[in-house]
Amino acid sequence: MRKKNVGKAISLSLIAAMAVSGCKSPETYRKDADKAAYDLIHQTEKELFDRESVFSIESPEDQLRRRVFEAQGLQTSGEFSLGIENLSKPELWPEKDYPAKVDISDNSKYAQPIKISLLDALQMAAAHNFSYQQNKESVFSTALQLDLQEHYFENIYSGNVSNSVSASTSYTGSDSAVLSDSVDGGVSRRFKNGTRISASIGYAIAKMLTFGHDSSHSTAADASVTVPLLRGSGEFITTEGLTQAQRNLVYAIYNFERYKKSFAISIANSYYNVLRIHNQILNAEANYKSLKTSADRSRDLADAGRMTNIQRDQAIQGELSARNSWLSSQETYKTAVDTFKILLGLPTDAQIELDTSELDKVVAYTEKALNLDLTPAREDKVIFNDIPGPFEIDENRAVKYALENRLDLKNSKAEIYDSQRSVIILADQLRAELSLGGSAQYGLSPDNDLDIRDGNYSAFLTLDLPLDRVQERNNYRNSLLSLRRAVRSCQSLEDDIKLNIRSELRDLKDKRNSLQIQAESVRLAGDRVRSASMFMDAGRAQMRDLLEAENSLLNAKNNITSSVIAYRMAELQLQRDMGLLGIDEKGLWHEFNPQAAAEADNQISKSETGNNNQQI
Repeated sequence: MRKKNVGKAISLSLIAAMAVSGCKSPETYRKDADKAAYDLIHQTEKELFDRESVFSIESPEDQLRRRVFEAQGLQTSGEFSLGIENLSKPELWPEKDYPAKVDISDNSKYAQPIKISLLDALQMAAAHNFSYQQNKESVFSTALQLDLQEHYFENIYSGNVSNSVSASTSYTGSDSAVLSDSVDGGVSRRFKNGTRISASIGYAIAKMLTFGHDSSHSTAADASVTVPLLRGSGEFITTEGLTQAQRNLVYAIYNFERYKKSFAISIANSYYNVLRIHNQILNAEANYKSLKTSADRSRDLADAGRMTNIQRDQAIQGELSARNSWLSSQETYKTAVDTFKILLGLPTDAQIELDTSELDKVVAYTEKALNLDLTPAREDKVIFNDIPGPFEIDENRAVKYALENRLDLKNSKAEIYDSQRSVIILADQLRAELSLGGSAQYGLSPDNDLDIRDGNYSAFLTLDLPLDRVQERNNYRNSLLSLRRAVRSCQSLEDDIKLNIRSELRDLKDKRNSLQIQAESVRLAGDRVRSASMFMDAGRAQMRDLLEAENSLLNAKNNITSSVIAYRMAELQLQRDMGLLGIDEKGLWHEFNPQAAAEADNQISKSETGNNNQQI
C-alpha cells in the first residue's frame, strides 16, 4: 500500500505542477513578455547612455488622432480609423479588456483648428507617426529575441497527462477493455559550457474493465547528461546565440537613437518648409497688390495718352500673372499642410494651424548668431563681416566629435567583432565531435519501490571524426571574406563621415555667405522697385523695367526665407552627423553647445600638457 501511495503522490504532484503552469491567461503571458522586453531595454539603455528609460510601445493615452476625428467630425471608412483600441473584438478574442478603449470626455478644444508650434509638432510626431512607432516596435521585438535566447539557458519544464480506453475482441469470446492513465513530467537544462542535463518522471496506471477488474501501476524515472569535449564545447561557442542577441539589442537601440535624430530634423524641416510656403503666399500677395496698383495707374496714364497701350497691357498681364501666382501658392500651401499632417500621424482632413511666429524666431536666431540684420526695410548696405557662425567649428574637432559619438560607426565597428566571432564559431565546426555522457533509469512496479540502487545505468564516449567537412570548410573560408567586408564597410563609413562633416562645414559657410548676399539682394531689389516706379512716373522708364524689378523683389524675399531655413537646418544636420544632437523620449531635441565644448577641450588639453611637463 505504501508503494502505491508513492506513485499516487508523484502523480498528484505532477498534475498540480502542470495545472499551475498551464492556467496562465493570455493577459498574463502578454504582461510577462512586456516586462521581460522592457526590463532588457531599460537595462541596456542604462548601460549605454546612463539614463533612466521610459521606452514604451503602447499607444499614448492622449489618443490625439481619435480626439481629432471625433471632435472635428472627420470622415472614416471603418473602426480602424480611430485606432486599434476602437476595434470590435471578435468572439474568440483572448483578452476582453485589451487593447482598452480610453474614455475621452472633453474634446471641445480639438473642435477648432489645432495650433501647433514646432515643439508641439516634434512631440506629436514622436507619439503618433506611423514609421516612428514601427521603429520602436522593432526594438521591442529585438528585446524579445534576447529574452528567448536567455530562456534557452534556464530550466525548461515539460508535462503531459493522457487518458485512453482500449478494447479488443476475439472469436473465442475473450473480449477485454482497459482504461489507462498516465502523467509525465520533466525538466532539462542547458549550461553555458555546453553541458545538457535532462530528467523526467512518469506515473501510469492501467485498469481492466472486464473480468476481475484488475489494475496495475508503474512509475519510471530517468536522467541523462551530455558533455561536449571538442566541437561545440566551451562557453564562447555555446553562448554565441545569446551573445549575438545581446549585441543585436544594442544595435537596435543605437539605430533607433540615430533614427530619432534624423526623424526630428525631418519634422523640423517639413515644419519650416510649410512656413516658407506660407511666407511665399504673403510675398505673392504683396507683389500682386503692388502690380495691381501699377496696372490701375497704367490704365489712367494710357487713357490720358501718357502711356502706350502696349505698356498698359504689359502692366495688366503682370497683374494677372501675379494674381495667378498668389492663388497657386495658396493651393501649394494647402498640399504642404496636408502632407505635414501625415508626418504628425493625423488625418489629412484634420484642421490644424502652424505657428507662423516660429519663422520669426528662426530669423531672430540667425540674425543674432551671424550678427546680421535681415530686415528687408532697412536702407543701409549689408556689411560682409565673414564672422563664422557658432557651429562653424574647426574641421578636425568636428571630425573628432563624429568619430567618437556616431552610433552607426559604433555599430559598424562592433560588427567587425561579430565577424571575428563568426570565424571562431565556424572554425570550431571543423573539429571532431567528442561527447561524454551518461544516463540512468529507475522503475517502480507493484513489487519494487523507487530506489536508486535498483536501476539501469549507462555511460558513453562518442567520437565523430571530421572525415567530411567540405561544407564547413567553405563556410569557414567565407567567414574570413565576411570579416574583410566588415572591415571595408567600417573603413568606408569612416571615410564617409569625414567627407560629410567636412562638406557640411563648407556648406554651412556657403549658406552663411548666401544669407548675406540674399539680404543685400532684398535691399537692392526694393531700391530697384522704387526707382523704376519713380522713373515710370517721370516717363523715363518702361513698364517692362518695373515688372522685372517687382519680380526680382519677390524672388529675393522668397530666397532669403529659404536661406534662413537652410542655414538653420544645416546647423541641425551637422549636430546630428557629429552625433551630438540629443533627442529625448518626447521627441524634443537638445542642442550641442560648441562654445562650452571648446572650453572643456581646452581645459583637457591644458591638463594633459601639465601632466606631460611633470613627467618630463
